[in-house]
Amino acid sequence: MKKEFRLTLASARMGFFTQAIVNNLAPILFALFRSVYGFSYLQVGILAALNFSLQLCADLSAPYILPRFGYRKCVMSAQALCAAGLLLMPILCIASQGNYFSFVVSVSIYSYGAGMIEVFASPIVEAIPDIPQNTKMTTLHSFYSWGQAACVAGSTLALKFIGYSNWFFIPAVWSIVPITGFFLFSRARLDMADEAEKDKTEPMKYLSKSFMLMALIMLCAGASEIAMSEWSSLFAEEALGISKLSGDLLGPCAFALLMGCGRLLHAKFGEKTDLAKLIFACSLMCAVCYLGAALSLNSVVSLVFCALTGLSVSLMWPGALSLVAQSGGSGAKLYGLLAAFGDIGCIIGPVITSTVSEFADGNEHIRSLGASFGLDADKTALRASLFVMAAVPVIMLICLYISGFSKNKKDFQKTKK
Repeated sequence: MKKEFRLTLASARMGFFTQAIVNNLAPILFALFRSVYGFSYLQVGILAALNFSLQLCADLSAPYILPRFGYRKCVMSAQALCAAGLLLMPILCIASQGNYFSFVVSVSIYSYGAGMIEVFASPIVEAIPDIPQNTKMTTLHSFYSWGQAACVAGSTLALKFIGYSNWFFIPAVWSIVPITGFFLFSRARLDMADEAEKDKTEPMKYLSKSFMLMALIMLCAGASEIAMSEWSSLFAEEALGISKLSGDLLGPCAFALLMGCGRLLHAKFGEKTDLAKLIFACSLMCAVCYLGAALSLNSVVSLVFCALTGLSVSLMWPGALSLVAQSGGSGAKLYGLLAAFGDIGCIIGPVITSTVSEFADGNEHIRSLGASFGLDADKTALRASLFVMAAVPVIMLICLYISGFSKNKKDFQKTKK
């Protein structure tokens, strides 16, 4: 890779690190919000749903902003929105004395910025020459994993040492990351991304069979990743009998670290591998991990399967984007639409697990079945939800088999006149 593109790549990686902070900071603070400000489960649940809903809005709207302003202004605006949201969270909270609407405003601002990062950073990296096509996205997305691990570990330890009353410092400190990204993007070379945008995928390709299958694959990838990520803390608490604070540190961190390791390994050794077959294998592994976590009666074994799910989902989202790029797909609109389906999956995954858990907890036959294996109602409900979630990576397996991307390389390529 040429020296002139190193800052471009570093800027995009910083963008994904920022997105990880935005997605994972508020959930870490949910328990604090409930105990300090008296928010209900419904209120903190709305904040979580708002995050992915605003990112979904950004996925769909950001590509239409791009032609007017270009990549530099758009991606710098995304970083500015993330920084503003993180800084406004403590400022508005103090000014309003903990009013719930102040959190709605700050979460909305940084969530939209994070969604813009997903739309713009991926095509910027795809446009950088001399980087192996097969590993571009996995390398970039590995920084999301490192950002997730850093945010969870750093924020959890900070709460332990500075206490709930001083939580205001945490989002303020994390705002340094998007501020740094803002200045990196202001100096990075981005003209090649603007040029590549002129050769973007034609709109009619969005109605093709290949696109619809890949959209469903992205949905399954988002659901598979976020559902287990959100349950990993509970598994850590259950398996090791530790506090919620320690569970938040161990469960999500192990998941994120293995997810990052999987992406790094592919970036290092995956240049000549068949990416479609690798994603197929990862989907199979993901289904096995969900079933293993659900059916194992040993809590420690369940925790291991939970962590290994991070490894199994590592190639799903970035790998799907790379498959589209290998098939001739390009442009912010295409990446925005695919990211939108991924975010829909991020919303659907937790909905499936929570709905199944609620049903299992209130079903006498399921509770009795769990009791026969020595499981209480909570553990039975948790395992029932993960058992059902195993169907999601199976659906992904079917879509990959039908799509045949390893054989059909030009499904998204622009039609030549």
